[in-house]
Amino acid sequence: MHESCPHCGEIFDKEPGYFYGAMYVSYALMVGLFLISWGINSFWIGASALAYLLFTSILIVILSPLTFRVSRLVWLNFFIRFDPAKSANKSQNNVPLQS
Repeated sequence: MHESCPHCGEIFDKEPGYFYGAMYVSYALMVGLFLISWGINSFWIGASALAYLLFTSILIVILSPLTFRVSRLVWLNFFIRFDPAKSANKSQNNVPLQS
């Protein structure tokens, strides 16, 4: 993860343990994934319990890196709001001069 945003300069590393709350967001995302896959299996596919658990376990392992990043972004957005003006000022200051 970058130390700061390349567009607005926001520092991501706020304090030690700041992203512990992202674990709860990740847990909620995985529970949602489990419930959706359970609903699909129960109402449309009808696979056995063993096949369903195997499929869900593999799906969770494959999607873990994505869930890790998305949960950090969601947690960060609880506390930091995007300010287009701040981003525009930063990008205007970083425009190289043309000769």
